[in-house]
Amino acid sequence: MRVSVLVPHFARRPEDSRLDRIVAALDVAVTHPGRAAMLEEAGLVALGLAPLGPDDVELVVGDDGSPEAPALPDRTPAGIATRVLTQEDQGFRAAAARHLAASAATGEVLVMLDADMLPVPGTLEQLEAAARGLDAVDRRDAGQAEGSAAPTLAVGRRLHHDPTGWSAGDLAAWLRGERPGPEELPAPQWLADGYRHTDDLRAADDASFRYVISAVCALPAELYRRVGGFDTGFVGYGGEDWELAQRCWLAGAELRHVPDAVAWHDGPEIAGRAEDLAAVKNAETAHLSTRLTHPLVRGRGPVRAIPDVVVEADLAGWTLGQALVVLGEWLRGADVGLWCRNTDDAVLAAFAEDPRVRSGEPSAEVTARCRWRVRLTAPAHLTDDAHRTDDAHLTNPLLDALLPRLTGPRGVPTAEPLAADPEARIATEPDAALPLIAHARWLALAGDAAWAPLPTELTTHVPADVVAEHTRGRLA
Repeated sequence: MRVSVLVPHFARRPEDSRLDRIVAALDVAVTHPGRAAMLEEAGLVALGLAPLGPDDVELVVGDDGSPEAPALPDRTPAGIATRVLTQEDQGFRAAAARHLAASAATGEVLVMLDADMLPVPGTLEQLEAAARGLDAVDRRDAGQAEGSAAPTLAVGRRLHHDPTGWSAGDLAAWLRGERPGPEELPAPQWLADGYRHTDDLRAADDASFRYVISAVCALPAELYRRVGGFDTGFVGYGGEDWELAQRCWLAGAELRHVPDAVAWHDGPEIAGRAEDLAAVKNAETAHLSTRLTHPLVRGRGPVRAIPDVVVEADLAGWTLGQALVVLGEWLRGADVGLWCRNTDDAVLAAFAEDPRVRSGEPSAEVTARCRWRVRLTAPAHLTDDAHRTDDAHLTNPLLDALLPRLTGPRGVPTAEPLAADPEARIATEPDAALPLIAHARWLALAGDAAWAPLPTELTTHVPADVVAEHTRGRLA
């Protein structure tokens, strides 16, 4: 079995359930007689990807505490195997419902499909191929059949229509091409703009998580499990897809938009619904900012348990003065968390009231979500020049001033890690060891080779006999 279709579901009344529509759409997807020619035209058959049949697909429903659990036959009329799993009603928990379904899925590729979405014929194949690393633009080239080395989180194209009064049979007839479809509604322009500006996410960067929507997307099951899946702590509308997309990106996965993988949303986008858009989006941002470190979500100022920049400092041999000066400087003006090893009680006591300073190692939860990591093996901090910037839009002064000098225009990370010069890491004196910096994505792709020394002109080494009071007076 290659594809598991995961559907989060909630219906206050059984008659509100849209599962019959999902079943009808999936049945059309695996039985429509015109699919083979359509897929050949898309280049998928030429790559050895035969159309999916009923034995290649399963439907797994994660019910989010409906008063009456939905009933499905063991197989749809077309022969697709089905399962329904339920969780308690503890508020709107789409992320937990998807994760519940994913935990029982057996497919090699997981397709996320909301219960109010209808995939057109060919969408499952398109998403399955993209998740395996086959680029939609290159599918006509059989030489691309092996796909890319990196797993891919692929997102389809969400369109909107008004199927009021349409039965599941009516919709199935439309998907088979036997009748015109429902009235089309406007689609979000910001999504279309994002895909265009990023070349369908081929030019994705740290901010491209915004263009991944879990209403219709797919990824390898191995990738989903490796990054830990959806964060089940999300309660309320939205944000869980962005958070998962960012973790996949930081873990080295590719992102891809597949324009031909179309699914129709039952009704308008959120901007056209009756909900209070500001209240919904602000509630989403409030929780998302605790999990996703990008300044576009988090803004400036707040201290979070998961920082954007993780500094891991080995304080073996440092004096108290060195620790006071160096750690204080790394915390200046940035979304930073410090983890200290080989330190003493005096240092910990000095920073005991600062929640950004901790002893030991950062947890896996932190390292899976932070964007940047810095290693200190000697008492060195950034110079005033490294902090200085005239760019008013910068949201993380420490890194936004540094990264253009480390990674090129706008500090956008690339798949190529910085070339670390081993000889530059340790100067002639042990106290002159340079701080090392790495992006989380580089670490996922290149391991230890991703660590690079900060330029010597951007760092200041602090002597053992430093007097913290004098240093701070000079900085003031």
